[in-house]
Amino acid sequence: MDKLVQTHHPRAELKESQKNQLKQKWHEAGKNSATLEEARHQIALLESQLNETIRCKDEATVTLQHSLDNFAKQRGEFEIMEGMLRSKVQTLDTALDATKNEIARDFVDDFSATLEQFRALYLDLDQSDFDPFKIVGNENS
Repeated sequence: MDKLVQTHHPRAELKESQKNQLKQKWHEAGKNSATLEEARHQIALLESQLNETIRCKDEATVTLQHSLDNFAKQRGEFEIMEGMLRSKVQTLDTALDATKNEIARDFVDDFSATLEQFRALYLDLDQSDFDPFKIVGNENS
């Protein structure tokens, strides 16, 4: 009977071997399950981050569009104002040129009238050097 106890039955070994394989597979399945759960958790976090990023992008897009709309409106207003100001400057430049010409004509006319009065008073004086545009200055300067 001792011989029977000492001998290993092939089916018993097979069962032990199968038990070990099953334990190994169970252990690996547990690891895989934990890895799978961690992966699912990471996917959920990444989806949450992606959704937040999309929300922020959408808000930034709306803000940017409002800014572009405001810029376009202000640019249009600026262009209208610029046109008005350019027109006003042109009008003022024309008026300034006309005023300068009028002042020059008045100066020459008044100078000629004064010279006529001077000639009437001082007939014998040489008046050939009189010129409305002559600059009289100090010889030492």
